[in-house]
Amino acid sequence: IGRRPSFDLTSLAPPGEATLKEAGRGVRQVWFAGAWHETTIWSRLELPVVATILGPAILEQSDATTIVEPGQRCRVDRLGNLFIERV
Repeated sequence: IGRRPSFDLTSLAPPGEATLKEAGRGVRQVWFAGAWHETTIWSRLELPVVATILGPAILEQSDATTIVEPGQRCRVDRLGNLFIERV
Protein backbone atom coordinates (compact mmCIF):
# COMPACT_ATOMS: atom_id res chain seq x y z
CA ILE A 1 0.00 0.00 0.00
CA GLY A 2 1.38 3.33 -1.00
CA ARG A 3 0.48 6.78 0.17
CA ARG A 4 0.48 9.87 -1.92
CA PRO A 5 -0.26 13.47 -1.11
CA SER A 6 -3.80 14.75 -1.62
CA PHE A 7 -4.54 15.77 -5.16
CA ASP A 8 -7.08 18.42 -6.17
CA LEU A 9 -9.03 16.82 -9.03
CA THR A 10 -10.36 20.20 -10.15
CA SER A 11 -6.86 20.88 -11.53
CA LEU A 12 -7.75 18.41 -14.32
CA ALA A 13 -10.94 20.28 -15.24
CA PRO A 14 -11.15 22.35 -18.42
CA PRO A 15 -9.92 25.91 -18.03
CA GLY A 16 -12.50 28.38 -16.75
CA GLU A 17 -12.25 30.46 -19.92
CA ALA A 18 -13.08 27.51 -22.21
CA THR A 19 -16.03 28.06 -24.56
CA LEU A 20 -18.09 25.82 -26.83
CA LYS A 21 -17.26 28.05 -29.78
CA GLU A 22 -13.52 27.50 -29.30
CA ALA A 23 -13.98 23.76 -28.78
CA GLY A 24 -15.91 23.32 -32.04
CA ARG A 25 -14.08 21.71 -34.96
CA GLY A 26 -16.80 21.81 -37.56
CA VAL A 27 -19.27 19.32 -38.96
CA ARG A 28 -18.92 16.18 -41.09
CA GLN A 29 -21.14 13.41 -42.36
CA VAL A 30 -20.87 10.22 -40.26
CA TRP A 31 -22.65 6.87 -40.77
CA PHE A 32 -24.87 5.83 -37.83
CA ALA A 33 -27.41 2.99 -37.90
CA GLY A 34 -27.75 2.78 -41.65
CA ALA A 35 -27.81 6.47 -42.54
CA TRP A 36 -25.55 9.50 -42.86
CA HIS A 37 -25.89 12.14 -40.14
CA GLU A 38 -24.49 15.65 -39.97
CA THR A 39 -22.21 15.28 -36.95
CA THR A 40 -20.55 18.00 -34.87
CA ILE A 41 -16.86 17.55 -34.10
CA TRP A 42 -15.40 18.83 -30.82
CA SER A 43 -12.01 19.10 -29.17
CA ARG A 44 -12.71 17.00 -26.06
CA LEU A 45 -10.15 18.72 -23.83
CA GLU A 46 -11.39 22.20 -24.76
CA LEU A 47 -15.03 21.61 -23.81
CA PRO A 48 -16.06 23.93 -20.98
CA VAL A 49 -17.31 22.74 -17.61
CA VAL A 50 -21.06 21.98 -17.63
CA ALA A 51 -21.19 21.95 -21.45
CA THR A 52 -23.95 19.83 -22.98
CA ILE A 53 -23.41 18.29 -26.41
CA LEU A 54 -26.29 16.67 -28.31
CA GLY A 55 -25.55 13.71 -30.55
CA PRO A 56 -24.57 12.92 -33.08
CA ALA A 57 -21.15 14.23 -32.10
CA ILE A 58 -17.53 13.16 -32.04
CA LEU A 59 -15.24 14.33 -29.25
CA GLU A 60 -11.61 14.10 -30.38
CA GLN A 61 -8.50 14.05 -28.23
CA SER A 62 -4.95 12.79 -28.79
CA ASP A 63 -5.41 9.44 -27.04
CA ALA A 64 -9.11 8.67 -27.54
CA THR A 65 -12.24 9.41 -29.53
CA THR A 66 -15.66 9.57 -27.87
CA ILE A 67 -18.78 8.99 -29.95
CA VAL A 68 -22.11 10.53 -28.92
CA GLU A 69 -24.70 8.79 -31.05
CA PRO A 70 -27.96 10.26 -32.35
CA GLY A 71 -30.47 10.30 -29.49
CA GLN A 72 -27.77 10.76 -26.85
CA ARG A 73 -26.46 13.77 -24.99
CA CYS A 74 -23.10 14.30 -23.33
CA ARG A 75 -22.51 16.52 -20.31
CA VAL A 76 -19.16 17.70 -18.95
CA ASP A 77 -19.07 17.84 -15.15
CA ARG A 78 -17.04 20.25 -13.00
CA LEU A 79 -14.03 17.90 -13.07
CA GLY A 80 -14.11 17.40 -16.84
CA ASN A 81 -15.70 13.94 -16.76
CA LEU A 82 -18.13 13.03 -19.55
CA PHE A 83 -21.60 11.68 -18.83
CA ILE A 84 -23.44 10.27 -21.84
CA GLU A 85 -27.12 9.38 -21.63
CA ARG A 86 -30.06 8.65 -23.90
CA VAL A 87 -32.55 11.46 -24.43
